[in-house]
Amino acid sequence: MIKIKRETVFAFVIFMPYIERRALDTYLSIRTDDAYFRAMLFVLLFGIAAILVYTASKPKTGTGTKKVLFFYVCYFLYMFCVAILHLKLEPANISVMLWFFEPMIFAFCFVRMCIKIKLNIPVLFSRMIRYFAVYVLITIVYNVLFYGLFRKSGVRMTTPGGGCVIFAYTTAFVFALTLAYRECFPQKVFMVIALILTIGVVACGSRGGMWPILGMWFFYYGFSQLTKKRLVITMTAFITVLILNPISMLQTYFPHLFEKGNKARGTSSSNLMALFKESSIVEQLFGHGPGGFFHYQKWIMDVANNRRYDWDNYDYVKGYQVLVQPHNTYIYMLYEYGLIAVILLVLFLLSNMYACWKSDTNRNKWFMLLPIPVFAFVNCFDSILFVQPGTAAVLWTLLLLYLVDVNKRAGFRFFKKEHKKE
Repeated sequence: MIKIKRETVFAFVIFMPYIERRALDTYLSIRTDDAYFRAMLFVLLFGIAAILVYTASKPKTGTGTKKVLFFYVCYFLYMFCVAILHLKLEPANISVMLWFFEPMIFAFCFVRMCIKIKLNIPVLFSRMIRYFAVYVLITIVYNVLFYGLFRKSGVRMTTPGGGCVIFAYTTAFVFALTLAYRECFPQKVFMVIALILTIGVVACGSRGGMWPILGMWFFYYGFSQLTKKRLVITMTAFITVLILNPISMLQTYFPHLFEKGNKARGTSSSNLMALFKESSIVEQLFGHGPGGFFHYQKWIMDVANNRRYDWDNYDYVKGYQVLVQPHNTYIYMLYEYGLIAVILLVLFLLSNMYACWKSDTNRNKWFMLLPIPVFAFVNCFDSILFVQPGTAAVLWTLLLLYLVDVNKRAGFRFFKKEHKKE
C-alpha cells in the first residue's frame, strides 16, 4: 500500500487562487450593485471549517514557536477593531472586510494546524515549490499554444487568481522561498525550477515581478559557492544572451516592460499623499474603514454591468484624481486602516528579520533573509492583500509558515548554544 505524506497533500494549498475559474465564479459568487462576494470567499470559508475540524480531531504533537502567531493574532485583532469602529452593516462594507480578513483567518488556521500535527515545514515548502513550478510550466505551454505567447507582440501570460500581474508577484515570492530552501532540492532540480519561475515572470510582462527575480539571481551568484562548472555555465549563458539580444526581443514581444513610469499610478500616489496630509488626525491614525475610501468593488460591478468604461478606473476626491485602488498594499492600508496599521505591519516584518539571520550558520543565512524583503517589495506594486482573496490567503500562509520555521530554527540554535556553554 502506497503511503502519501501529509506534506504532499497539504502542499496543494498553493493552488488555491487558481481554482477560481469562470464556472466556480458564476455559481458561487454573489454580486450586488456595489459589492462583490467572490467565490473564493466561500472556498476560504469551507477551507477554514475543514481545517478546524481536522485539527480538532488530531492530538497535539507539535510544539512550534507561538511568538509569530501571537504577533499575527494581535495584528489581526487590532485591524478588526478598526474595521468594527467603521462598520456600516452594508453589503459593500461587509464584502470589503471579508476580502481582507478571511485570507488572514485561513492562513492562521492552516499554519496552526501545521504546528499542531507537526508537519515538516521545509518538506512542505519543497512540495509546494515543485507543484507551483509545474503549474507555471503548464501555464506557459498553454499560453504559447492558444494565445501566441512569445510569438505575438504584446501578449502576456494569463492565469486565474489575480491575472498576469499578481501571478508574477506571487512567482517572485515563491522564487525567494526557493532560494531560502534550495538545500531541499538537488542542484539540477533547483536550477530547473528557478529557470521555470524566471521564464514565467518574464511571460507575465510585469516589471514589479522581474526586478526582484533579477536581483535574486545576482544575489544567488554572489552568495553561493562559485565552481569551475558554474563559471563555464555562466560564461556560456552570457555569450548566448549577447547573441540572442534579449532586449530587442523583449521590446518586440513585451513592450509593456519598456514603458516609462506609469503616470496614472504616479499621479494617484502623489495625490493620495496630498490628501493624507489634509486628513484629520483621527483619519490619519485609524483610516476611513473598509471600503470607506477606495471604491474598488463598486468599480468592478460598474464595469461588469456596463455602467462605466473599463479604463475609467479613477475617482475624484476633493478635486484630486485617484485610482479606485492604489496598486500598493501600504497605501491601501494607510487610507482604510490608518498609519498605525501600516507601522504595525512593518514592525511585524522587521521583527522577524533577526530570526531569519539566526536560523542558519552557513552561507544559507543570506538566502533565508530574502522572502521578507521580497514580500514587502511586491506589495509596493499592487494591493495584493486587499484585491485578490485567494492570492492573499496563499501569501499570508507562505509568509507565516516561513516565519514559524525560521523562528523555530533560531530558537533551537540559541537553546543548543546556551546548553553547550553550561
